[in-house]
Amino acid sequence: MKPSPSLRAAPVRRGRVMTKDKPGLLIRCFSSPVVAFNVTFALLFLTLVAYILIHVVRRSPEFCAQDFVTVEEDATFRLNFNDANLGRFFSKTKIAELRDQLEDKRKYQSQVALQQRRSVLVPAMEAVQARLWSPAPPGLLGKSISAATDDDFLFARLPVLRQWLTNNYPAIEPGKQTLLRVAADQMADLDENENRARVKLADEMMALEPVLSFGWLYSDGAWWAVEVVAWSFIGVLANTIIGLISACRARNYRPGEYLLLLPKMFLAPVLAFVVVSFWATGMSESQISFLNLPYFLVTSFLLGFVTESVYDRLRKLGDLIVPAMASADTAKLDAAAANVPYKYVNAPPSAVAPKDLVELEASLKAAAKAAMERGLVARLSEPTV
Repeated sequence: MKPSPSLRAAPVRRGRVMTKDKPGLLIRCFSSPVVAFNVTFALLFLTLVAYILIHVVRRSPEFCAQDFVTVEEDATFRLNFNDANLGRFFSKTKIAELRDQLEDKRKYQSQVALQQRRSVLVPAMEAVQARLWSPAPPGLLGKSISAATDDDFLFARLPVLRQWLTNNYPAIEPGKQTLLRVAADQMADLDENENRARVKLADEMMALEPVLSFGWLYSDGAWWAVEVVAWSFIGVLANTIIGLISACRARNYRPGEYLLLLPKMFLAPVLAFVVVSFWATGMSESQISFLNLPYFLVTSFLLGFVTESVYDRLRKLGDLIVPAMASADTAKLDAAAANVPYKYVNAPPSAVAPKDLVELEASLKAAAKAAMERGLVARLSEPTV
């Protein structure tokens, strides 16, 4: 059984960090681990209160499935996925599952709509094509049944076809007027059924809402910086509390070690901001290069939690980037210093006399262009005073 943590301070040793012959004010203030715990928990509490207040004052938009998937207004019921928004809330595996789930329902609904449209539109097409119209019927009604494809039926605009039938069926022979009137009514019912199917698919989309929502994380605009600073600061405090617990268990608490929290509190958010900015460039080795909100939260917290490891990583990154940026490229310098003569674009006309007015006009134009180019080059080459 592990011994319970001791809140008794270890004796202050001379020669340790931030100690002198006589302990300084901060050392005396934090000589007891109880004070260190109280101060750390107070900082953590104030940070969380400020974080919550910011999110209450500036409410994040509610989850709306239509921001992630939309349905086309035809019988294909094609689904347009917004991968950027989906990637913020779901992993790639989950996105693939959602795509397959909705795609199966879309295909089934599209096949049903195709059969229904054929049963309604084919009789109307036969009746309309029995006579010549001027102008010709719109869209699918103007095609022969043998030439009409599945796409023609799926993309047909039912309200337009219905309106044309309603306006023109009195001009057809009386024996077919009833057929076209019924077809127009059936198109109206079919259009209404398809709209209900889209609503049903929209209801399926609402199931996209994640079980654990991270929509309250502000990542739009410059608010991501607030999240990085806040969570890295919380990570520093969490790491300090765990360190205090370990020190008390080992009866090895030293106020000088605890006071190292002060520089970490200011340095950790800055380093986290730099690391996240580098990650956003996409040049890091991270397998996640898009903004996934849960990953963003965990990363920001850990950058504060392991601040000392971040020091070493950034030092190595600096050794990799800075020398390349501060080193001169000899080949580029030599190319810039090379005296390359200007290559004229417009050559002067040939000395052969023109045979007719057309050649004379072309020769005069070429001479004018060449003279203008050489004049401009000569003017620009003159040294400025």
